[in-house]
Amino acid sequence: DLIGAVGDAVRAAQDDPAFAALLTRLPGLGEILLEHIPADPGTLSAARAAIEQALSEHLCDISADILGAPSPAPFKPDAHQAGHRAFRTAMISLLSALQTQTAASQLKLLFDHAPNMTESLATLRALARTETQEKTQALAAFADRWRDNALVMDKWFGAQAAFGSVEDVDALLRHSAFSLSNPNRVRSVVGVFAMQNLASFHRPDGAGYHLVTKAIKQADGRNPALAARLLTAFEQWRALTPALQGKAKAALEALQGEKLSDNAADIISRTLS
Repeated sequence: DLIGAVGDAVRAAQDDPAFAALLTRLPGLGEILLEHIPADPGTLSAARAAIEQALSEHLCDISADILGAPSPAPFKPDAHQAGHRAFRTAMISLLSALQTQTAASQLKLLFDHAPNMTESLATLRALARTETQEKTQALAAFADRWRDNALVMDKWFGAQAAFGSVEDVDALLRHSAFSLSNPNRVRSVVGVFAMQNLASFHRPDGAGYHLVTKAIKQADGRNPALAARLLTAFEQWRALTPALQGKAKAALEALQGEKLSDNAADIISRTLS
């Protein structure tokens, strides 16, 4: 019923592409989590992915039409084109939810011929959700093109942190272009991982908590305000299942035993109490 209702609404709203794009957007995992306390982010993430995949299959005809047509050109920063770009981005995101080789190949083709940064980043993020050769190729091509643009490379790091495993994010922290002295780079990796990639951050074995608290400890000496901001990822630990609560609490208590800035120490104390 939900898939049918959303599909009907999207079809009826195609004359208003910006609104149609919004209609395809499912609630974020953070919002869903608060409706299912005690929450298991891994299970909820899998359920959300299943709904998104079903919606993608239901809207495959619209997706083919939208993505089969060229992106509006020449680029104009007006509301009309912004709406069309938003709808294309929505269809690109849904296409990645299929998790098929055919979808990955189509996304890579769109990435290779992206006429603007909006579509280039949308297809990169979509491919980052997959485990395919196309993902590896797109990430390498994007980094090769934009390696000298720090702000764009933050997007490159963020795309991977938003969908990668704990091990993937750990590799990003050891990347030659990552630096704890660069607040934007830390936010694009550690912040995105802890606040957007909730299934991996709340991994049952606690590895996600360990990775983030380790990064917080290292960042605190350089930028206490940044470390304090990253700590807010733990604020909802009591909403988790008992097993995850135990892992999160243990990670915070271990961090509490370190010599941190007053600001960070205060946030940990208030979070635990």
